[in-house]
Amino acid sequence: MSEQSQNQYHHLIDDQCQLIPGLTNFIRQSGLGQSHNSYNIVSIIGSQNSGKSTLLNRVFGTNFQMLSGSSRTQTTKGIWVSRDKEQNILILDVEGSNSRQRGKAEKGSEFYERSTALFALAFSQILIINCNSLNLGHESEYSIIKIIMEMNIRLFRSDQVKQMLIIIRDFNDEVDNFKEVTESIRNEIYGIWGEIQKPPEFANVQPEQIFKIDFFTSSHFQYQRQKFESDMVQLRDRFINPGNPFNLFKGYNYNTNIPIEALEDLATTLWDTIQKNEDLNLPNQKLQASQVRCLKIKDQAIDLINQDLQKLKQDAESNYLTNFNERAQNIVTRSLHHYDTESQYYVEKIKLEMRKVLNDELKTALYPIFNQQITSLQQNIKNELKNNLDALDSRNTSFIKYMDDLSFIRQQIKQVILQGLHQSLPFNEYKVDWEITKIDSQLSKVLEEIINNAREIQFVKYINSQEKTIKNSIDNLISNCFDTLDLEFWTTIRSGFNQILKENETRIRDQISQFFDHSRVDKEMNNIIHQSHQFLQDDIQKKIRELSYYLLKRFKRTFLKDEKGLTRKWKELEEPVIQQLFLDSRKSIEDILQEFTRFKVSPPQSHQFSARMSNMFSSEIVGRAQMNDEVRQAKQSLDFSSEDFSVLLDTSQINKIKQQFIDESEEEYNQVLRQRNTSFNTNVPKWMWVVLVFFMYDDVLRWMANPLLLYPIILLGSFIGLCVATGYQSIPKVLFQQIFGQLTTLLGPLLLKIK
Repeated sequence: MSEQSQNQYHHLIDDQCQLIPGLTNFIRQSGLGQSHNSYNIVSIIGSQNSGKSTLLNRVFGTNFQMLSGSSRTQTTKGIWVSRDKEQNILILDVEGSNSRQRGKAEKGSEFYERSTALFALAFSQILIINCNSLNLGHESEYSIIKIIMEMNIRLFRSDQVKQMLIIIRDFNDEVDNFKEVTESIRNEIYGIWGEIQKPPEFANVQPEQIFKIDFFTSSHFQYQRQKFESDMVQLRDRFINPGNPFNLFKGYNYNTNIPIEALEDLATTLWDTIQKNEDLNLPNQKLQASQVRCLKIKDQAIDLINQDLQKLKQDAESNYLTNFNERAQNIVTRSLHHYDTESQYYVEKIKLEMRKVLNDELKTALYPIFNQQITSLQQNIKNELKNNLDALDSRNTSFIKYMDDLSFIRQQIKQVILQGLHQSLPFNEYKVDWEITKIDSQLSKVLEEIINNAREIQFVKYINSQEKTIKNSIDNLISNCFDTLDLEFWTTIRSGFNQILKENETRIRDQISQFFDHSRVDKEMNNIIHQSHQFLQDDIQKKIRELSYYLLKRFKRTFLKDEKGLTRKWKELEEPVIQQLFLDSRKSIEDILQEFTRFKVSPPQSHQFSARMSNMFSSEIVGRAQMNDEVRQAKQSLDFSSEDFSVLLDTSQINKIKQQFIDESEEEYNQVLRQRNTSFNTNVPKWMWVVLVFFMYDDVLRWMANPLLLYPIILLGSFIGLCVATGYQSIPKVLFQQIFGQLTTLLGPLLLKIK
């Protein structure tokens, strides 16, 4: 062995029980330095001269020194390490047991066999036990299995399932029965298992629960060489082919490997521990085993609850869970209980450290699900808020009642948030890491945003309704002023407008000041007042478009009616008097027209705000040097100049309206003159109508006998009856007045001549 190339092998433990440094160099030189934790370790143990090295060379492409045909002396002394020719697999060739060359001294055969077997067991992932079919049943073949079982129980307990591959050499298919041979070996293993000393908890445990045992047979190396080589190819395929259903590394978790560069330190620790504890009380080794095993137990504890975690995640994504904290508590408790039970035989310090890691991983695994739960809680809060607000909106309550109900809803939802956080927090110790206070603040912020938004919407609705009320009052004021158009138009407008604002301001302030501070109230009131002023200006602008109509209407009321509002009796008045009335009336309207050159209402200020500002200005507390920006701006807003009136009608528009009015008024004047001279009601006596009907009745009867006249008369009568029955009798009345008016115009002169 000493003549073999250093790049292909490393003598890890020599025949004097000394661990030889250099494993890290070998790993680097053999090309395994970058494999990190993606590697496997395979060891082989068995009786001396049983062909272990030969098997390794054929399966893994190594070149361990084999037993020569001319010499039957021991070829492998200690433990040698090599690597697979293609894969990241470290191979350990362990010195054979029952060595005749090794004596019974302090470091004799029994101690050495147990030490190397224990090292191979602790260091490897797969332990190959090389057995000769011809020696099956001999105690020498099973002594190593007994050592492995004892060591595995004492060091790793039942949760360490150790993979053992028992290779039956020199197997002859024609003579040997595979099933019988493997059954015999299993029986022997069960017998060994029954003989060894076990803790009470292992009394009913079967070997396969802590050992994964596979079997493989190989033909005779010398007498069935071709078949032997074929068997080795098949065995190699089980090691290196992941697609092989019997792959020996299938399902192996490489995350449990320590980095490959740390293997020499681990080997040193293992071997030193073994050498210093001949009675196999290996506290340092148990520390190493605890670290590895507790890590695996921790992973098992996570795997145990993975399905529950997934189910909890799915449920949390679908709906808000009122029992989230209980389910999360059960998951954590179940996982920790499994860990505590399975790790009770390991070093306390390592066990507790890994338990903390497990608890942190459980907390980390639950955290995204918790976040989803909080998302669902937030959506649940939004939905409940929406339902409450929709119900509140549907009740169509007053502004004050709405605001009071909104405050009640806020308190309700705050309780929902507190209850939801309680239902979502499994343990109080998670409160800091999961930032419950921050989440509470965020949910409260969402609540306040929605409540404030509803508050603002309702406030806007209220303000809009109040502005509409004010606008209606302004519309009525303007309509009345235009209907009663006179020289006091702007005085009446200003007085009425200020009165409208004062009354509404007092009422609006009383209501909104319960829910908003003074600055907001003042701001909104000023907005309302300025908006109202804009309403006033817009409405007057609209009315100005019909100014000619209102001027003429006012002229008619002045000219056609007397001081008592009665229609003048033009027959009784002389034309010069009528003319003077006409000129006076027209002059008064022309004077009124001149009032519409400018809009003569200045933007007012809030009455209460103005009073408060005035008090502030007059107070000795507020000096000019101490006046802040808000007060300065308020004062400036009170210093509005009333001379700055906007133009309503320019000179050309005034002249145009004036000319139109003159034309229309003269038409009215001429109409009055015509009526004075041709009034039918004052010149045609009623008895003349009676005489006319008396002499024409026979003609009327003759006309009614004619169908062309009868049917229209029937239809006309039906129409009049329908109008009377439905309450629209004014329609035929108006029609007949028009008809008789035309008849009067046509027949009046004729009747006057007859008279």
